[in-house]
Amino acid sequence: MIIVVLLLFCALYLTKAQNIWNNTYYANRPVMIFSSICHIDTAYMISGMAVDATLPYANAMLLNMDKTGVVKAIKENSTGLEYGIFLNNLIVTNQEGLAFTGYVIDTVPTLILARFSPITDSLVILRYTTPNTYVYLGNALIQADDNHFYIAGIKTDNQPVNGNVCLVKIDTAGNRIWEKFYNEYKLDDARSIIQLSNGNLLIGAFRSDNNFQTQQHANTWLLEVDTGGNIVRQWFDPNDSTYVAEGLRQTQDGGVIYGAQKKKQQSVNDVYKSSTIVKLDSNFNKQWMYDSDTLSPTGFTDIEILPDGSYIACGTKNYRYAWIVKLSATGQKLWSREYVGIPDWGSQNFLTDIDVLPDGSLIAVGQCQLSGATPPQVGWFLKLDSNGCEIENCLVGIEEPAPLSVGEGSGVRLFPNPTSSSVTVSLEYEMLNAVLKVYDVTGKAVKEFQVSSLPAGHAGLQFTIDISDLSKGLYVITAEKQGKFARAKLVVE
Repeated sequence: MIIVVLLLFCALYLTKAQNIWNNTYYANRPVMIFSSICHIDTAYMISGMAVDATLPYANAMLLNMDKTGVVKAIKENSTGLEYGIFLNNLIVTNQEGLAFTGYVIDTVPTLILARFSPITDSLVILRYTTPNTYVYLGNALIQADDNHFYIAGIKTDNQPVNGNVCLVKIDTAGNRIWEKFYNEYKLDDARSIIQLSNGNLLIGAFRSDNNFQTQQHANTWLLEVDTGGNIVRQWFDPNDSTYVAEGLRQTQDGGVIYGAQKKKQQSVNDVYKSSTIVKLDSNFNKQWMYDSDTLSPTGFTDIEILPDGSYIACGTKNYRYAWIVKLSATGQKLWSREYVGIPDWGSQNFLTDIDVLPDGSLIAVGQCQLSGATPPQVGWFLKLDSNGCEIENCLVGIEEPAPLSVGEGSGVRLFPNPTSSSVTVSLEYEMLNAVLKVYDVTGKAVKEFQVSSLPAGHAGLQFTIDISDLSKGLYVITAEKQGKFARAKLVVE
Protein backbone atom coordinates (compact mmCIF):
# COMPACT_ATOMS: atom_id res chain seq x y z
CA MET A 1 0.00 0.00 0.00
CA ILE A 2 1.43 3.36 -1.00
CA ILE A 3 1.36 5.71 1.93
CA VAL A 4 2.03 9.39 2.16
CA VAL A 5 2.60 10.09 5.83
CA LEU A 6 1.00 13.19 7.24
CA LEU A 7 3.37 14.87 9.62
CA LEU A 8 3.12 17.40 12.37
CA PHE A 9 6.27 18.12 14.39
CA CYS A 10 5.82 20.54 17.25
CA ALA A 11 9.16 22.06 17.90
CA LEU A 12 9.72 25.72 16.87
CA TYR A 13 6.82 27.99 15.81
CA LEU A 14 3.25 26.83 16.40
CA THR A 15 1.95 29.54 14.05
CA LYS A 16 0.42 30.06 10.68
CA ALA A 17 0.88 26.97 8.63
CA GLN A 18 -0.69 27.10 5.19
CA ASN A 19 -0.93 23.32 4.84
CA ILE A 20 -0.63 21.89 8.30
CA TRP A 21 -0.30 18.27 7.25
CA ASN A 22 2.79 18.92 5.18
CA ASN A 23 4.66 21.49 7.20
CA THR A 24 6.87 21.36 10.26
CA TYR A 25 6.17 23.56 13.27
CA TYR A 26 8.24 24.75 16.16
CA ALA A 27 7.34 25.76 19.71
CA ASN A 28 10.70 26.99 20.94
CA ARG A 29 11.34 23.62 22.56
CA PRO A 30 14.64 21.72 22.17
CA VAL A 31 12.75 18.51 23.01
CA MET A 32 9.06 17.71 22.66
CA ILE A 33 7.60 14.21 23.01
CA PHE A 34 4.00 13.14 22.40
CA SER A 35 2.94 10.10 24.43
CA SER A 36 -0.85 9.81 24.15
CA ILE A 37 -3.83 11.21 22.25
CA CYS A 38 -7.60 11.28 22.59
CA HIS A 39 -10.31 13.09 20.65
CA ILE A 40 -13.05 15.09 22.30
CA ASP A 41 -15.69 17.23 20.61
CA THR A 42 -13.82 19.39 18.10
CA ALA A 43 -10.29 18.86 19.41
CA TYR A 44 -7.41 16.42 19.74
CA MET A 45 -5.78 16.37 23.16
CA ILE A 46 -2.15 15.19 23.38
CA SER A 47 -0.15 14.49 26.53
CA GLY A 48 3.63 14.34 26.70
CA MET A 49 6.75 16.19 27.76
CA ALA A 50 8.40 19.41 26.65
CA VAL A 51 11.82 20.79 27.54
CA ASP A 52 11.89 24.56 27.82
CA ALA A 53 14.68 26.23 25.84
CA THR A 54 16.04 27.96 28.95
CA LEU A 55 15.62 25.08 31.43
CA PRO A 56 17.40 21.73 31.81
CA TYR A 57 14.33 19.74 32.83
CA ALA A 58 11.17 18.40 31.16
CA ASN A 59 7.70 19.73 31.90
CA ALA A 60 4.57 17.61 31.86
CA MET A 61 2.52 18.88 28.93
CA LEU A 62 -1.03 18.79 27.59
CA LEU A 63 -1.52 20.10 24.07
CA ASN A 64 -4.85 21.18 22.56
CA MET A 65 -5.05 20.85 18.76
CA ASP A 66 -8.17 21.52 16.70
CA LYS A 67 -9.22 19.04 14.05
CA THR A 68 -7.65 21.05 11.25
CA GLY A 69 -4.28 20.53 12.96
CA VAL A 70 -3.86 24.00 14.43
CA VAL A 71 -2.37 23.99 17.92
CA LYS A 72 -4.58 26.12 20.15
CA ALA A 73 -2.83 25.88 23.50
CA ILE A 74 -0.13 24.10 25.47
CA LYS A 75 -0.57 23.56 29.18
CA GLU A 76 2.60 22.87 31.16
CA ASN A 77 3.54 22.60 34.81
CA SER A 78 6.17 25.02 36.09
CA THR A 79 7.44 23.45 39.31
CA GLY A 80 11.09 23.32 38.23
CA LEU A 81 11.27 19.54 38.46
CA GLU A 82 11.90 16.79 35.92
CA TYR A 83 8.74 15.05 34.69
CA GLY A 84 8.23 11.92 32.64
CA ILE A 85 5.05 10.88 30.81
CA PHE A 86 5.01 7.58 28.97
CA LEU A 87 2.88 5.51 26.62
CA ASN A 88 -0.84 5.67 26.00
CA ASN A 89 -2.31 6.67 29.35
CA LEU A 90 -4.32 9.85 28.65
CA ILE A 91 -8.00 9.35 29.52
CA VAL A 92 -11.18 11.41 29.41
CA THR A 93 -12.54 11.46 32.95
CA ASN A 94 -16.15 11.04 34.01
CA GLN A 95 -16.03 14.67 35.11
CA GLU A 96 -15.48 15.76 31.47
CA GLY A 97 -11.85 16.53 32.11
CA LEU A 98 -8.60 14.72 31.29
CA ALA A 99 -6.10 12.75 33.35
CA PHE A 100 -2.74 11.06 32.86
CA THR A 101 0.00 9.58 35.00
CA GLY A 102 3.80 9.33 35.01
CA TYR A 103 6.48 10.49 37.41
CA VAL A 104 8.33 13.52 38.74
CA ILE A 105 11.92 13.51 39.99
CA ASP A 106 12.67 15.39 43.16
CA THR A 107 15.29 13.31 44.94
CA VAL A 108 13.85 10.12 43.41
CA PRO A 109 11.18 9.45 40.74
CA THR A 110 7.75 9.77 42.34
CA LEU A 111 4.33 8.77 40.98
CA ILE A 112 1.97 11.52 39.79
CA LEU A 113 -1.66 11.97 38.79
CA ALA A 114 -2.19 14.91 36.42
CA ARG A 115 -5.70 16.32 35.94
CA PHE A 116 -6.93 18.94 33.51
CA SER A 117 -10.22 20.78 33.96
CA PRO A 118 -11.65 22.54 30.87
CA ILE A 119 -13.84 24.62 33.18
CA THR A 120 -10.94 26.20 35.06
CA ASP A 121 -8.48 25.67 32.17
CA SER A 122 -5.91 24.37 34.64
CA LEU A 123 -3.47 21.45 34.77
CA VAL A 124 -3.06 20.19 38.34
CA ILE A 125 -0.38 17.59 39.16
CA LEU A 126 -0.62 15.58 42.36
CA ARG A 127 2.41 13.71 43.76
CA TYR A 128 2.43 10.47 45.74
CA THR A 129 5.36 8.99 47.62
CA THR A 130 5.98 5.82 49.56
CA PRO A 131 8.71 5.19 52.21
CA ASN A 132 12.08 3.63 51.33
CA THR A 133 11.40 3.78 47.60
CA TYR A 134 13.97 4.35 44.89
CA VAL A 135 11.56 4.49 41.92
CA TYR A 136 7.77 4.95 41.95
CA LEU A 137 6.24 5.31 38.49
CA GLY A 138 2.72 5.46 37.11
CA ASN A 139 2.44 3.82 33.68
CA ALA A 140 -1.31 3.45 33.09
CA LEU A 141 -4.59 4.51 34.66
CA ILE A 142 -8.34 4.09 34.44
CA GLN A 143 -11.35 5.56 36.21
CA ALA A 144 -13.74 3.00 37.71
CA ASP A 145 -15.62 2.01 40.89
CA ASP A 146 -17.57 5.22 41.62
CA ASN A 147 -15.09 7.33 39.65
CA HIS A 148 -11.98 6.33 41.61
CA PHE A 149 -8.69 6.45 39.74
CA TYR A 150 -6.58 3.29 39.60
CA ILE A 151 -2.94 3.74 38.59
CA ALA A 152 -0.72 0.77 37.70
CA GLY A 153 3.06 1.01 37.50
CA ILE A 154 6.25 0.00 39.27
CA LYS A 155 7.90 0.56 42.65
CA THR A 156 11.52 -0.42 43.21
CA ASP A 157 13.35 -0.53 46.51
CA ASN A 158 16.79 0.99 46.85
CA GLN A 159 18.48 -1.75 48.92
CA PRO A 160 18.37 -4.27 47.45
CA VAL A 161 16.99 -3.23 44.06
CA ASN A 162 13.69 -5.06 43.81
CA GLY A 163 10.79 -4.28 41.46
CA ASN A 164 7.14 -4.56 42.40
CA VAL A 165 4.00 -4.06 40.35
CA CYS A 166 2.08 -1.30 42.11
CA LEU A 167 -1.62 -0.41 42.08
CA VAL A 168 -2.80 2.85 43.62
CA LYS A 169 -6.41 3.81 44.31
CA ILE A 170 -7.16 7.55 44.42
CA ASP A 171 -10.50 9.30 44.96
CA THR A 172 -11.84 12.17 42.85
CA ALA A 173 -10.40 14.72 45.28
CA GLY A 174 -6.92 13.29 44.75
CA ASN A 175 -6.66 11.50 48.09
CA ARG A 176 -4.81 8.17 48.04
CA ILE A 177 -7.14 5.48 49.41
CA TRP A 178 -4.61 2.64 49.35
CA GLU A 179 -1.69 1.22 47.44
CA LYS A 180 -0.93 -2.44 46.77
CA PHE A 181 2.34 -4.06 45.70
CA TYR A 182 2.72 -7.38 43.92
CA ASN A 183 6.04 -9.15 43.51
CA GLU A 184 6.84 -12.43 41.75
CA TYR A 185 10.45 -12.11 40.64
CA LYS A 186 13.45 -9.80 40.87
CA LEU A 187 11.97 -7.07 38.66
CA ASP A 188 8.24 -6.72 37.98
CA ASP A 189 6.53 -3.89 36.10
CA ALA A 190 2.99 -3.00 34.94
CA ARG A 191 2.24 -1.04 31.76
CA SER A 192 -1.54 -1.37 31.21
CA ILE A 193 -4.79 -1.66 33.14
CA ILE A 194 -8.46 -2.13 32.15
CA GLN A 195 -11.74 -2.80 33.88
CA LEU A 196 -13.35 -6.11 32.90
CA SER A 197 -17.05 -6.61 32.30
CA ASN A 198 -17.30 -8.38 35.69
CA GLY A 199 -16.15 -5.21 37.46
CA ASN A 200 -12.67 -6.47 38.34
CA LEU A 201 -9.44 -4.84 37.14
CA LEU A 202 -6.90 -6.52 34.88
CA ILE A 203 -3.28 -5.37 35.02
CA GLY A 204 -0.88 -6.04 32.15
CA ALA A 205 2.61 -6.62 33.54
CA PHE A 206 5.69 -8.81 33.43
CA ARG A 207 8.16 -10.47 35.79
CA SER A 208 11.88 -10.62 35.04
CA ASP A 209 15.06 -11.87 36.65
CA ASN A 210 16.72 -8.69 35.32
CA ASN A 211 19.79 -10.65 34.30
CA PHE A 212 21.24 -9.54 30.98
CA GLN A 213 24.64 -11.11 31.60
CA THR A 214 23.46 -14.72 31.35
CA GLN A 215 20.11 -15.98 30.12
CA GLN A 216 17.39 -13.46 30.88
CA HIS A 217 13.90 -14.69 31.74
CA ALA A 218 10.96 -12.30 31.48
CA ASN A 219 7.37 -13.51 31.35
CA THR A 220 4.13 -11.74 30.55
CA TRP A 221 2.03 -11.48 33.71
CA LEU A 222 -1.71 -10.72 33.87
CA LEU A 223 -3.23 -9.99 37.28
CA GLU A 224 -6.98 -9.85 37.78
CA VAL A 225 -7.79 -8.03 41.03
CA ASP A 226 -10.99 -6.80 42.64
CA THR A 227 -11.55 -3.12 43.39
CA GLY A 228 -9.96 -3.69 46.79
CA GLY A 229 -6.72 -4.73 45.11
CA ASN A 230 -7.02 -8.40 46.09
CA ILE A 231 -5.78 -10.92 43.51
CA VAL A 232 -8.63 -12.95 42.02
CA ARG A 233 -6.51 -14.89 39.54
CA GLN A 234 -3.32 -14.47 37.54
CA TRP A 235 -1.62 -15.88 34.47
CA PHE A 236 2.01 -16.15 33.34
CA ASP A 237 3.08 -16.85 29.81
CA PRO A 238 5.21 -20.01 30.16
CA ASN A 239 7.37 -19.24 27.13
CA ASP A 240 10.87 -17.77 27.48
CA SER A 241 10.68 -14.80 27.23
CA THR A 242 7.56 -12.75 26.42
CA TYR A 243 7.83 -9.43 28.31
CA VAL A 244 5.30 -6.85 29.41
CA ALA A 245 1.65 -6.73 28.25
CA GLU A 246 0.75 -3.36 26.71
CA GLY A 247 -2.34 -2.01 24.97
CA LEU A 248 -4.49 -4.41 26.99
CA ARG A 249 -8.15 -4.69 25.89
CA GLN A 250 -11.10 -6.94 26.68
CA THR A 251 -12.43 -8.44 23.44
CA GLN A 252 -16.01 -8.84 22.28
CA ASP A 253 -16.06 -12.53 23.26
CA GLY A 254 -15.00 -11.78 26.86
CA GLY A 255 -11.34 -12.66 26.32
CA VAL A 256 -8.42 -10.25 26.23
CA ILE A 257 -5.82 -9.09 23.72
CA TYR A 258 -2.48 -7.41 24.36
CA GLY A 259 0.78 -6.47 22.68
CA ALA A 260 4.09 -7.83 23.94
CA GLN A 261 7.50 -8.98 22.74
CA LYS A 262 9.19 -12.34 22.30
CA LYS A 263 12.87 -13.07 22.77
CA LYS A 264 14.47 -14.14 19.50
CA GLN A 265 18.09 -14.40 20.54
CA GLN A 266 20.47 -13.19 23.23
CA SER A 267 24.11 -12.16 23.23
CA VAL A 268 26.21 -11.42 26.30
CA ASN A 269 24.77 -7.94 26.79
CA ASP A 270 21.80 -7.70 24.45
CA VAL A 271 18.41 -9.34 24.02
CA TYR A 272 16.83 -9.26 20.54
CA LYS A 273 13.03 -9.34 20.42
CA SER A 274 10.18 -9.48 17.94
CA SER A 275 6.75 -7.90 18.45
CA THR A 276 3.69 -10.00 19.19
CA ILE A 277 -0.05 -9.57 19.63
CA VAL A 278 -1.63 -12.27 21.81
CA LYS A 279 -5.30 -13.23 22.10
CA LEU A 280 -6.52 -15.14 25.17
CA ASP A 281 -10.00 -16.46 25.90
CA SER A 282 -11.87 -15.61 29.12
CA ASN A 283 -10.00 -18.40 30.96
CA PHE A 284 -6.56 -17.12 29.88
CA ASN A 285 -6.11 -19.89 27.32
CA LYS A 286 -4.02 -18.69 24.38
CA GLN A 287 -6.11 -18.71 21.18
CA TRP A 288 -3.63 -17.20 18.75
CA MET A 289 -0.49 -15.07 18.53
CA TYR A 290 0.64 -12.75 15.77
CA ASP A 291 4.47 -12.64 15.66
CA SER A 292 6.09 -9.97 13.52
CA ASP A 293 9.26 -12.10 13.35
CA THR A 294 11.27 -8.89 12.93
CA LEU A 295 13.34 -7.12 15.57
CA SER A 296 11.60 -4.25 17.35
CA PRO A 297 12.59 -2.11 20.32
CA THR A 298 9.15 -1.41 21.79
CA GLY A 299 6.67 -3.98 20.53
CA PHE A 300 3.05 -2.86 20.15
CA THR A 301 2.25 -0.17 22.70
CA ASP A 302 -1.44 0.32 21.88
CA ILE A 303 -4.26 -1.79 20.41
CA GLU A 304 -7.73 -0.63 19.39
CA ILE A 305 -10.72 -2.90 18.68
CA LEU A 306 -12.87 -1.99 15.67
CA PRO A 307 -16.66 -2.56 15.51
CA ASP A 308 -16.23 -5.61 13.25
CA GLY A 309 -13.92 -7.26 15.80
CA SER A 310 -10.67 -6.57 13.93
CA TYR A 311 -7.68 -4.89 15.60
CA ILE A 312 -5.40 -1.90 14.94
CA ALA A 313 -2.04 -1.78 16.74
CA CYS A 314 0.90 0.65 16.72
CA GLY A 315 4.53 0.41 17.75
CA THR A 316 8.09 0.62 16.45
CA LYS A 317 10.00 -1.71 14.15
CA ASN A 318 13.75 -2.11 13.73
CA TYR A 319 14.33 1.16 15.64
CA ARG A 320 13.91 3.04 12.36
CA TYR A 321 10.21 2.82 11.50
CA ALA A 322 6.97 3.58 13.26
CA TRP A 323 4.53 0.82 12.55
CA ILE A 324 0.77 0.21 12.33
CA VAL A 325 -0.70 -3.26 11.81
CA LYS A 326 -4.30 -4.34 11.24
CA LEU A 327 -5.35 -7.89 12.18
CA SER A 328 -8.61 -9.74 11.62
CA ALA A 329 -10.66 -11.02 14.55
CA THR A 330 -8.85 -14.36 14.18
CA GLY A 331 -5.34 -12.86 14.11
CA GLN A 332 -4.67 -12.80 10.36
CA LYS A 333 -2.66 -9.82 9.15
CA LEU A 334 -4.82 -7.63 6.91
CA TRP A 335 -2.17 -4.98 6.33
CA SER A 336 1.04 -3.61 7.82
CA ARG A 337 2.38 -0.09 7.23
CA GLU A 338 5.65 1.59 8.15
CA TYR A 339 6.20 5.33 8.61
CA VAL A 340 9.07 7.75 9.12
CA GLY A 341 8.63 11.25 10.43
CA ILE A 342 12.16 12.48 9.72
CA PRO A 343 13.42 11.44 6.24
CA ASP A 344 16.93 10.57 7.30
CA TRP A 345 18.60 7.17 7.63
CA GLY A 346 19.83 8.13 11.09
CA SER A 347 16.37 8.93 12.44
CA GLN A 348 14.35 6.83 14.88
CA ASN A 349 10.56 7.02 14.72
CA PHE A 350 8.22 5.86 17.49
CA LEU A 351 4.44 5.63 17.74
CA THR A 352 3.05 5.15 21.26
CA ASP A 353 -0.71 5.69 20.96
CA ILE A 354 -3.33 5.28 18.23
CA ASP A 355 -6.99 6.21 18.20
CA VAL A 356 -9.84 5.45 15.80
CA LEU A 357 -12.16 8.32 14.90
CA PRO A 358 -15.92 7.83 14.39
CA ASP A 359 -15.49 7.80 10.59
CA GLY A 360 -12.90 5.01 10.83
CA SER A 361 -9.85 7.20 10.13
CA LEU A 362 -6.79 6.96 12.37
CA ILE A 363 -4.79 9.40 14.47
CA ALA A 364 -1.54 8.45 16.19
CA VAL A 365 1.21 10.19 18.14
CA GLY A 366 4.80 9.55 19.18
CA GLN A 367 8.20 11.06 18.65
CA CYS A 368 11.04 11.24 16.14
CA GLN A 369 14.70 11.40 17.11
CA LEU A 370 17.76 12.40 15.08
CA SER A 371 21.15 12.67 16.74
CA GLY A 372 22.88 15.97 16.02
CA ALA A 373 19.72 17.63 14.70
CA THR A 374 18.09 20.76 16.08
CA PRO A 375 15.84 19.91 17.80
CA PRO A 376 16.94 16.29 18.44
CA GLN A 377 13.47 15.08 19.51
CA VAL A 378 10.15 16.27 18.11
CA GLY A 379 6.55 15.42 18.80
CA TRP A 380 4.95 13.49 15.96
CA PHE A 381 1.32 13.40 14.84
CA LEU A 382 -0.09 11.19 12.07
CA LYS A 383 -3.55 11.40 10.55
CA LEU A 384 -4.41 8.54 8.21
CA ASP A 385 -7.43 6.98 6.57
CA SER A 386 -8.91 3.69 7.78
CA ASN A 387 -6.35 1.74 5.72
CA GLY A 388 -3.37 3.57 7.21
CA CYS A 389 -2.97 5.79 4.15
CA GLU A 390 -3.38 9.40 3.23
CA ILE A 391 -6.90 9.32 1.84
CA GLU A 392 -6.21 10.67 -1.63
CA ASN A 393 -3.07 8.66 -2.22
CA CYS A 394 -3.92 5.16 -1.07
CA LEU A 395 -3.29 2.39 -3.59
CA VAL A 396 -4.97 -0.91 -2.89
CA GLY A 397 -3.35 -4.34 -3.00
CA ILE A 398 0.36 -3.55 -2.56
CA GLU A 399 2.22 -4.84 0.49
CA GLU A 400 4.90 -2.25 0.97
CA PRO A 401 8.48 -3.01 2.08
CA ALA A 402 10.39 -0.61 4.28
CA PRO A 403 10.63 2.83 2.64
CA LEU A 404 14.07 3.99 1.56
CA SER A 405 13.21 7.54 2.48
CA VAL A 406 10.30 9.94 2.36
CA GLY A 407 9.84 13.55 1.26
CA GLU A 408 12.14 16.06 -0.35
CA GLY A 409 15.41 14.50 -1.47
CA SER A 410 13.98 11.01 -1.27
CA GLY A 411 15.06 8.01 -3.33
CA VAL A 412 12.86 8.88 -6.35
CA ARG A 413 12.50 12.36 -7.89
CA LEU A 414 10.29 13.17 -10.87
CA PHE A 415 10.17 16.14 -13.24
CA PRO A 416 8.17 17.64 -14.75
CA ASN A 417 5.32 16.74 -12.45
CA PRO A 418 2.45 17.01 -13.39
CA THR A 419 3.15 15.88 -16.96
CA SER A 420 1.28 14.47 -19.94
CA SER A 421 3.78 12.73 -22.24
CA SER A 422 7.04 11.83 -20.49
CA VAL A 423 8.68 12.11 -17.10
CA THR A 424 12.34 12.22 -16.09
CA VAL A 425 13.13 9.92 -13.18
CA SER A 426 16.12 10.52 -10.93
CA LEU A 427 17.25 7.78 -8.53
CA GLU A 428 19.93 7.70 -5.89
CA TYR A 429 22.97 5.57 -6.82
CA GLU A 430 22.19 2.93 -4.23
CA MET A 431 19.11 2.03 -6.30
CA LEU A 432 21.19 0.76 -9.23
CA ASN A 433 19.72 -2.56 -10.42
CA ALA A 434 16.40 -1.76 -8.76
CA VAL A 435 13.05 -2.62 -10.31
CA LEU A 436 11.06 0.48 -11.30
CA LYS A 437 7.26 0.18 -11.32
CA VAL A 438 4.38 2.53 -12.09
CA TYR A 439 1.14 1.83 -10.18
CA ASP A 440 -2.33 3.21 -10.89
CA VAL A 441 -4.89 4.01 -8.16
CA THR A 442 -6.17 0.43 -8.02
CA GLY A 443 -2.71 -0.86 -7.14
CA LYS A 444 -2.11 -2.38 -10.57
CA ALA A 445 1.43 -2.13 -11.97
CA VAL A 446 0.97 -0.56 -15.42
CA LYS A 447 4.67 -0.23 -16.30
CA GLU A 448 7.83 -1.98 -15.14
CA PHE A 449 11.53 -1.44 -15.89
CA GLN A 450 14.83 -2.86 -14.69
CA VAL A 451 17.02 0.11 -13.80
CA SER A 452 20.22 -1.61 -14.94
CA SER A 453 18.71 -2.38 -18.36
CA LEU A 454 17.80 1.20 -19.19
CA PRO A 455 19.63 2.80 -22.14
CA ALA A 456 23.15 4.04 -21.36
CA GLY A 457 24.25 7.62 -21.84
CA HIS A 458 22.30 9.20 -19.01
CA ALA A 459 23.91 11.10 -16.17
CA GLY A 460 23.95 8.94 -13.08
CA LEU A 461 20.61 7.22 -12.63
CA GLN A 462 18.58 9.84 -14.43
CA PHE A 463 16.43 8.82 -17.38
CA THR A 464 13.15 9.59 -19.15
CA ILE A 465 10.21 7.24 -19.58
CA ASP A 466 7.20 7.55 -21.88
CA ILE A 467 3.86 7.84 -20.10
CA SER A 468 1.79 9.16 -23.02
CA ASP A 469 -0.33 5.99 -23.01
CA LEU A 470 -1.47 6.53 -19.41
CA SER A 471 -4.86 8.01 -18.59
CA LYS A 472 -5.11 11.22 -16.61
CA GLY A 473 -4.89 10.76 -12.85
CA LEU A 474 -2.66 9.91 -9.92
CA TYR A 475 0.09 7.27 -10.15
CA VAL A 476 2.93 6.19 -7.90
CA ILE A 477 6.39 5.33 -9.20
CA THR A 478 8.40 2.99 -6.99
CA ALA A 479 11.94 1.64 -7.01
CA GLU A 480 12.48 -1.65 -5.17
CA LYS A 481 15.77 -3.36 -4.43
CA GLN A 482 16.53 -6.07 -1.85
CA GLY A 483 14.02 -4.86 0.72
CA LYS A 484 14.69 -1.15 0.10
CA PHE A 485 11.85 0.90 -1.25
CA ALA A 486 11.60 4.45 -2.59
CA ARG A 487 8.54 6.14 -4.04
CA ALA A 488 7.12 9.33 -5.51
CA LYS A 489 3.70 10.52 -6.66
CA LEU A 490 3.16 11.23 -10.37
CA VAL A 491 0.25 13.26 -11.72
CA VAL A 492 -0.65 12.68 -15.37
CA GLU A 493 -2.69 15.53 -16.82
